Amino acid sequence: MNIAFVHTVFPGGGAERVTRDIASGILKAAPEGYSFFVYTPMFREDILTEEYSRCFKGISQYSYKNEEKEIEELVRRDKIDVIVQIARRLKGIEGIRQRTGCKVILANHGEPFHLRYEILHRRQKNPWRRFLWKMGLRYVYEDLGYAMRRSVKSCLKDYLSCDVYTVLCEDYKTRICKVLGIPAEDSHIVAINNSETIVEDVCYDKEKIVLFSGRFEQFSKRVDRLMRIWGKVQDRMPEWRLVLAGDGYDLQMIKDMAVEMNLKNVEFVGFQDDMTPFYRKASILCLTSQTEGWGLCLTEAQANGVIPVAFASTEAVRYILSPSGTNGFLIENFDEDAFAAVLVSLAAEDDEYIMQLRRNVVAKAKTYSPDVISGQWKAVFDRLND
Repeated sequence: MNIAFVHTVFPGGGAERVTRDIASGILKAAPEGYSFFVYTPMFREDILTEEYSRCFKGISQYSYKNEEKEIEELVRRDKIDVIVQIARRLKGIEGIRQRTGCKVILANHGEPFHLRYEILHRRQKNPWRRFLWKMGLRYVYEDLGYAMRRSVKSCLKDYLSCDVYTVLCEDYKTRICKVLGIPAEDSHIVAINNSETIVEDVCYDKEKIVLFSGRFEQFSKRVDRLMRIWGKVQDRMPEWRLVLAGDGYDLQMIKDMAVEMNLKNVEFVGFQDDMTPFYRKASILCLTSQTEGWGLCLTEAQANGVIPVAFASTEAVRYILSPSGTNGFLIENFDEDAFAAVLVSLAAEDDEYIMQLRRNVVAKAKTYSPDVISGQWKAVFDRLND
């Protein structure tokens, strides 16, 4: 089979790493049966590693302006059997599917109906729209559910445009089926977790560091919550440091917030191509997001023996950290005081208890190893090829 993954940027972040893990795992199990390609409008050759190069037979660029035409030409040239769209539906994918005869998968890397958060966010970015929002449009978009209705309509269109629609956990599938009125046993929707690379030399000798890793994007990541939480705990954890890794539109706002709140022992280290040195040192990882499709930083932390603490914002976050207190800690109802209490409690725990937690999270990460997840993707590809 010839399989093409379509990414907005390649290589890049977590979704691109997962694609690499899928291709690598399948090629390891069946080296003669599959060839993998990547199509992207933004090819970052400067950060392409040998690890990525050996997984893909070809990486080709196309332009957004002529997306449908150029992707169809690539599909015909490479004799593609299956297109895997990552996170978004391609323009004209139904026509490409009909004219070329290839199968189509749409891999939803977000929370079901997450588009509603983006719609609400866009309503407030423009000053004029923000004024209207304050004058009452919030009532229409949020309270009356306009944003949710738009999101449901988009999800249904995604579902109908492909042969297989993948989501990141079984509870996401259950929610989509319920909202769209689809039978729960529908094989058109498949739940496959994101993979996490097994760390062979986990460092259990940690420092007193609380880590954040992610985008500074206020409508989804809500790092402002972490700033307030740190303000509650910093005097009760004076030997601990808060290290924030990442970049984004709202980074300066968060830095200003840290100054205004007179926060201590806070370090912004910027975007990091390789988070390994930080995971090796950190004891705790914090995630305070409003919404998370999967939360790759949670599984990365687990794989490195870092104890994750997160708001129970989505079913996937619950899946990764459950049971709470064993594989991490889930904080309900965006309760910042409860989040702060868990951090203080962990800082005061004895070494034996903390070491057991570290071993627990490492074991949990192995349940979504690349070998396991690539096997599930292989089963989907083989089914489409029958």
